[in-house]
Amino acid sequence: MKYLKLSFCYLITFLYAENFNESITFEALSKDLATDHVLVFDELFKLIPMPHLLELGCSKSSTYFAKNCKNLLTHELTVKDRFNFAMPWFLKANKDLKPNLLNWNLELYIFNESVNRANNIAIEGKNPELFDKQYLNEIRNFFNKICTDNIFDIIFIDPGIHIRGDFVNEAFNRSDIIVAHDTNFNPHIYGWTKIKAPSNYTKIHFNYGSGTSIWVKNERIELINELKAKLQSKECELKLQPHIPTQSPQETVNNKQTSIIKEIYERHFTIDSSEQEVDTEKLQTSLWEQLSSTDDTSN
Repeated sequence: MKYLKLSFCYLITFLYAENFNESITFEALSKDLATDHVLVFDELFKLIPMPHLLELGCSKSSTYFAKNCKNLLTHELTVKDRFNFAMPWFLKANKDLKPNLLNWNLELYIFNESVNRANNIAIEGKNPELFDKQYLNEIRNFFNKICTDNIFDIIFIDPGIHIRGDFVNEAFNRSDIIVAHDTNFNPHIYGWTKIKAPSNYTKIHFNYGSGTSIWVKNERIELINELKAKLQSKECELKLQPHIPTQSPQETVNNKQTSIIKEIYERHFTIDSSEQEVDTEKLQTSLWEQLSSTDDTSN
């Protein structure tokens, strides 16, 4: 597995991450298809004040989480073919979102080639398990590494890769509450149809916007009943409003910097070897030296 930490990425974020021009408010997040899951978390945080949260997939809503959690651990998950998409946003988040939120730990996790292949198969609407199940071991290893020494009140699954149903399956019994976003969309691509919830979990679906699904352990019966009632009421109220959620534009960097990211990635990652570890010192040096030669004039 390829495991990158914030320590070597943070130094370079100011080189090519643009500042956000708009304030990140709850209202703006709730009206965005990419972040309308905050409508569910608004109710969850009232029932579970200041939880420990594991977030898989960073977004603008991460700041909202950090302000409402005792501790927030965010992993931006990616694979080789999604690296150019994930890295600019990861660096932008470090520069513009995270600095004043000391309870937020943000890291980048790059899976090996088996997960990359599985993700590409899923994008075609096919079940990657029918081709090679090795990627499931990689997902399990990720959770084992993260959850062995940490107890999370909530695990939130909304990464920039598509095999999310497999992440939900592996998250069961690692937390009392599992939340997944975009469950109204692309069931075969995201793998929602593959989810096999254990009998000790109850599912609640918030059928608004992109869709948010919650699985809660049966022993939390009071929480289940209260959350169901609150979300049903909120869902009815929202559907009466003449509002069409909007999708945030994809964050980008200039072409020269994108090429540098791709070149350095291919040079320092031996994708076919799952045992190969990233030489973070060399990667940091390469990023620093080459990106420091680019600026806004290269757009």
